[in-house]
Amino acid sequence: MDRKHGREYTPLLYLALFILLATVILHYESTPKGRDKPSFLTRLITGCQQADAAVMYLAYATAVLLAAEACLPQEKRKRLRTAVYAVLALIAAASAFSYFYFEKAACSPTFVQVWDTYHYALGAKYAAELGYTRLYECTLLASKELDRRIPNLKYVRDLESYKLVDYKRALKETACSMYFTGERWAEFKDDVTLFFDARPPMWPDVLQDHGYHGTPVYTAIAGLILDVFSLSYLSLLALSLLDIAALFLMFAYVTKTFGWRTGFLFTILFCVNYPGRFLPIGGSLLRYLWMPLLVVGVCRIRGKKYASAGVLLACSSMLQVFPALFVGGVGLKAARDFVKKRAVHRDYIRFFTAFAATSVILLIASASLGHGLESWSGFKKQMDLNAYRFSQHRIGFKYVFMSDLAPERIMGSRDFEAVKPAYYAATFILLALAAAASLRLDDVEATVLFGFALLFSLTVTVTYYYAVASMLALLWHRRIKDTWGTAMVVLLVIFMGSIFTASGIILHERVFSDNEWSLNQALVYNVFSSWVFAAYLAATLAFFLCQTVFGSPRLGVRRVEPPAGKTPLRRS
Repeated sequence: MDRKHGREYTPLLYLALFILLATVILHYESTPKGRDKPSFLTRLITGCQQADAAVMYLAYATAVLLAAEACLPQEKRKRLRTAVYAVLALIAAASAFSYFYFEKAACSPTFVQVWDTYHYALGAKYAAELGYTRLYECTLLASKELDRRIPNLKYVRDLESYKLVDYKRALKETACSMYFTGERWAEFKDDVTLFFDARPPMWPDVLQDHGYHGTPVYTAIAGLILDVFSLSYLSLLALSLLDIAALFLMFAYVTKTFGWRTGFLFTILFCVNYPGRFLPIGGSLLRYLWMPLLVVGVCRIRGKKYASAGVLLACSSMLQVFPALFVGGVGLKAARDFVKKRAVHRDYIRFFTAFAATSVILLIASASLGHGLESWSGFKKQMDLNAYRFSQHRIGFKYVFMSDLAPERIMGSRDFEAVKPAYYAATFILLALAAAASLRLDDVEATVLFGFALLFSLTVTVTYYYAVASMLALLWHRRIKDTWGTAMVVLLVIFMGSIFTASGIILHERVFSDNEWSLNQALVYNVFSSWVFAAYLAATLAFFLCQTVFGSPRLGVRRVEPPAGKTPLRRS
């Protein structure tokens, strides 16, 4: 671990960067069209392709810096350590500005993610009236009463079945008036008007999306916040800064917990992660809150604070569900202890007691603020429709087995049926190897490795949730200064940069010029990104298994058996 000297200034560094970023956003992005920017900013915001290229170069620069440092003699590395940290800090700051602002300004017409905010602000604020299935039909009725014609409107998504239906049929069959009081309906129409005006080009396509998917816990928290504010573009812009503030707190906490080197590398990897870009959901409402809760929970495990770690992971899981997979690493170790000793370590008992208690409390609280357990039943129905749906915006191990179809069409559930046996066999092997490696790692490494293996192998989740890939940097927190640990971090950074390279070739340079845009997106996400994560996971498992199972001296410290009659010290 890095020296503790100076680490108390970590929050101040990230606070200064956040204040600067927030000031720029509030000053220059306070209207949907934005305000005139000074010449030095306009030169930096040149276009989406250039913004992506800049982030790609930052990723490759990080890899070159780490590789060059690793090649130096040990004494020279010690002398240059402060300089290396300073360069990493500069790259982290540049990456953060690119991630949170420059890419957004270059690639999006508004800083507020109007499309996503339409779903998550209205879905949470009017959850009692809209449920999970009436957002689009009530919007149609509001547009009719407001005399706001939606151009080129033909079909709208039926959120009960996910089928596209004629909008006239949806309008005729709607029962919105049954659920709203007169005052709430007038307020809903005012809020819908805001979204009509904020980004006119998104209509009618937004009505063919797949609705609101916030958990009842998210709905309760966002609903309480939105009850305080009247919706306007400026208030939505201010609320979007909550996500950015939470993410900067996460960067600071990781740096404080693991040291400058790991903290800066984590920040860089988070910001140069193409699938986890800020564009799709950044600028919306509390869409990233689950991530700081998950990561800080892992940091608490590092600090042996298992009860608070359980609380934080439960909060993250109740906000977004899939973070519950990251409990698997600690669960494996607890199960191993029980099988071998018929007892579970008290730290693990604290962790799971806190996790279970927090989950139950949030379940009851969200049910009492909503429509009882019916709100969770409605959420489950939406997840049954959406969670296992294949689309060009998803990543997962399943796509590796269908990638030969990608040049022809977007892969779907019928294509998956043909490769199911191979997928299930490979998934069993992958998870068995991940479990074997995790049982021999410390609790931070086991949490990240097994959790990511479960996420990648069992789900086909939307690309932006692969922001969790930045947590792979924490796998190397004990080896971050070793040659092989550095090599694995360099490989991860190169892989992240390679996805930007692939997107530039496929999406911007249109190397497959005959393909539709959606099919090229499938090539970037379904195929290339899925293969990148599969390759890195395979390399990581090979490394840890060679080191921990076989004790290879070439990959780290040889495993030493304890003397006869002595019990080995366990590092959790």
